[in-house]
Amino acid sequence: MLDIISMIIILFFLMGLPMILIIIGGSKSKSEQERTYELEEEAQYWRDYEKEQIRKKKIRKIKIRRFFKWVKNFIHGNK
Repeated sequence: MLDIISMIIILFFLMGLPMILIIIGGSKSKSEQERTYELEEEAQYWRDYEKEQIRKKKIRKIKIRRFFKWVKNFIHGNK
C-alpha cells in the first residue's frame, strides 16, 4: 500500500516539475528586440499619459476662469 502511494507521489512530482519549470522559464525567453519594443511602448504610454494630464489641467483652469468670469458678470449685472 505504501509503495503504491509513494509511486503515485513520485509520478505526480516528476510530471509536475517540468511543467513548473516551463512556466517559470517561458517568460524569460524574450529576445532583445522584444524587450526594446516593450520599453518603447511603455515610454510612449507615459508620454501620452503626461500629455493627457497637462491637457486636463488646462481644461480645468479654463473652466474655473469661465466660472469666475460668470460670477463677476452676474454680480455686476453684465451678461
